[in-house]
Amino acid sequence: AFCAHSILGESVFEVPDASLDPRFADNPLVVADPSIRFYAGVPLKLSAGQQVGTLCVIDRTPRRLSVQQKEILSRLAVVAVKALESRRTAQLYAQSEARFRALVDSSPMGVFATDAMGACTYTNKRWQEIYGLTMQQSLGDGWVRSLLPDDRDRIHQEWLASAAQGGEYSTAFRVVRPDGQIRFVRSRSRPVNGLEGLEGMEGMAEHVGTVEDVTSQRVATMEAEALLETIRSQFIMSMTDASGTILEVNDAFCAISQFSREELIGANHRLINSGQHEAAFFEDMWRTISAGHSWQGEIC
Repeated sequence: AFCAHSILGESVFEVPDASLDPRFADNPLVVADPSIRFYAGVPLKLSAGQQVGTLCVIDRTPRRLSVQQKEILSRLAVVAVKALESRRTAQLYAQSEARFRALVDSSPMGVFATDAMGACTYTNKRWQEIYGLTMQQSLGDGWVRSLLPDDRDRIHQEWLASAAQGGEYSTAFRVVRPDGQIRFVRSRSRPVNGLEGLEGMEGMAEHVGTVEDVTSQRVATMEAEALLETIRSQFIMSMTDASGTILEVNDAFCAISQFSREELIGANHRLINSGQHEAAFFEDMWRTISAGHSWQGEIC
């Protein structure tokens, strides 16, 4: 084959008249249709060095290329290689992007990207589920409009300040979904590139980040705080460290012990030991607590 010879070379391989060339005179493409007489080919050499094909011209009439025509053919071969490699790069990019999208869309975390001004340019499925917005609704300033009004100005100003400094940003806030639900979320983001040469935007950057729905944790914390406040107001209560040093007491504890808060905090809990219990009583209590279990009993 003509190209089998051309691909082994480094420059233009030319056959002025194939019928007179012993390498090709009996070639089926010469003795029959399309009756090739003239051939000129250039190997297609990738940037990594592999020669993967040829760019060639053929004619049914014997001829020779001029120096200029050979130069044009060589340059066209370079263009063809660039087109091949660009196509390959585009395919690899598309595959990489597809893998990235598949990974991000399966993430349990919401993932987003913004431009330098804080407008969303991408959100994954989990982000959309948390906010209750579609992809289209999430783009631009959709996330800002979803913020609870009490949080909106603070979050927006904090984000702009963080973006101007080019640092990572972490915050918690509340969003109002279209169905009226209020969700507590925690968001973290980091800059990915700076915007140089743009007046008023020096040092600012695009951001990528994650968002997590922490509503259940926040509700549990609020319930625990409410329960603790109830205990503080309704029961006799003290808190100690692992060695028994008193860290906190409420008014009811002060009233029943007849010690002031200042006398109790920092003192060891033995201060109010009545002497009515044997050592084994307290040993059992501390052994149970030290093992991470709850202890219940009556103490004088």
